[in-house]
Amino acid sequence: MTEVKREIRVIEKALKTTIIRLEVRNRDIQNKLDYILSCMECYNKFGLTTGRIRRESRVATLVINIDNHSMKTAEIEILRKNLSNEKTPHSISNVLIEPYSTEELTFNNIPELYEVEIRGVTSDIEAKAGEVGSGENSPYRSLRTFRISESKQR
Repeated sequence: MTEVKREIRVIEKALKTTIIRLEVRNRDIQNKLDYILSCMECYNKFGLTTGRIRRESRVATLVINIDNHSMKTAEIEILRKNLSNEKTPHSISNVLIEPYSTEELTFNNIPELYEVEIRGVTSDIEAKAGEVGSGENSPYRSLRTFRISESKQR
């Protein structure tokens, strides 16, 4: 009877050791997988730009709509450049967009000549830019965006 109990303890100890080794191995694999996924997301990010835009009305508002279709919170950076006045610094806005949600960003009093870059976009994120002139019946003008590579940003 005591010999059977001793064998059971030896088996239990070996089983616990095996479980601990498997947990450590599982953690290592999970860390490697997380690293690979984070790298994939970095490479999939790109920027959009409107290029040089001359506003149509005397006073205009810039509207940017961003739809996040992914399961993760998106971090988007919007860089607005005043091309009319080189002394004016660029304006940078950072926005967090919750999973499966839409964010509308409004920027008032945009300069006469400007450019907008939307950075951190992925295939799961849709970004649209437009301009609305002053006045009640001012039309919405959709701004065409172009994809820019990481090397051309900033």
